[in-house]
Amino acid sequence: MLKQMAKALGLNIDDSAKDEEVQAAITKAFADRDREIALLKADMTANERKYHDGLPADKQEAFRKADHAARTAEMTKHAELPEYVRKALAEADDVKKRLAALEEKNEIEAVRKRVSEAGLPETEVENVRKLFKADKAATEAVLKQAAAGWAAAKAAGAFREVGVTGGNASPKAYDEFAAKAQELRKKEPGSLATSVSSRRKISSRHQA
Repeated sequence: MLKQMAKALGLNIDDSAKDEEVQAAITKAFADRDREIALLKADMTANERKYHDGLPADKQEAFRKADHAARTAEMTKHAELPEYVRKALAEADDVKKRLAALEEKNEIEAVRKRVSEAGLPETEVENVRKLFKADKAATEAVLKQAAAGWAAAKAAGAFREVGVTGGNASPKAYDEFAAKAQELRKKEPGSLATSVSSRRKISSRHQA
């Protein structure tokens, strides 16, 4: 279904691509389309478009929404700044981007550790990141319960095989995680993978 949608959008998707990869490509395609529509609606002059494209991504939308007079005022003010000031501002934006990338990397590693401790497969790292952003307290509770459930199941020998599904959480842990993921999906349709429940079924086959 996803691959058919991707092809209908004119995307070049390999037949071996995973669903999450296809979903990411589709999401990007829609984002790119929305951006092009926003640019057309902004009706910018060539100079405005050049200035717009040189702005940090988080400042472009505000510039697009401004009228021509406001854009001209901003461009004139920027042009009046000394070269060394403009250079310093550009370097500051670069540092900001580097810090954001580093923070994201550290965040992913921290979530990956929590996912592993909870016995969930590594493929759920991005899903858990989204859950943390949507409801941190509830996600913390779910992960703690999942970790405790897996530790108890492992100690009791509930699983005879380890690593078969790519994650080892108990069926109850999967159910709790899937329920929370489903709750977020209602708020953000299409934002989460639908594989959690299927992994729960696979894991349940390895109970004693």
